[in-house]
Amino acid sequence: MTVELIYDSGCPNVSQARANLMKAISASGREASWIEWDRAAPASPRHIRGYGSPTILVHGTDVTGEPSNEAGSCCRLYREGGDCFEGAPSIAQISAALVSHSATASPWTSAVAALPGIGLAFVPKLARPACWPVYGALLGSVGMGFLLDASYLLPLTVAFLAMAVGALAFRAQSRRGYGPFAPAGLVATGRSQ
Repeated sequence: MTVELIYDSGCPNVSQARANLMKAISASGREASWIEWDRAAPASPRHIRGYGSPTILVHGTDVTGEPSNEAGSCCRLYREGGDCFEGAPSIAQISAALVSHSATASPWTSAVAALPGIGLAFVPKLARPACWPVYGALLGSVGMGFLLDASYLLPLTVAFLAMAVGALAFRAQSRRGYGPFAPAGLVATGRSQ
């Protein structure tokens, strides 16, 4: 995550912005590191020159959502509810920007976290012939060895599939809606493309 503090060297609000940034980063549980840019320095990048002093960018976006204005050198004020103004962004504004960026940081993060589960799902397919004696012993030990017969497997599979799809529909409105249920229902009925 890229965090940048933009300032003018004579701005009296830079120390308050820096303090608020440190508090917001520590409250979010992140490592306290960012880049500071003096707008007048020749080594400063072009993208920071349109912001007033002080400004904090999280991944290139102002913490308040305001665009750069190319107005040149200027001090900046931040609205703090009602008619109050502060000379630095608040801890709440900075924290909200950090949290919203980390929530949308990378769609690959959750996909990578799911890889072990996906791999584990393939284990029975790869080791299936080796599992049949285990299944037989387990079912036989509880007196249900007859379930290994092919005439019982299709009805049991359909029943368990109906329970899984029904669990997706159960209280769907209070969770993520019927979005996850729709593809599962199509797969269960065989209408998937």
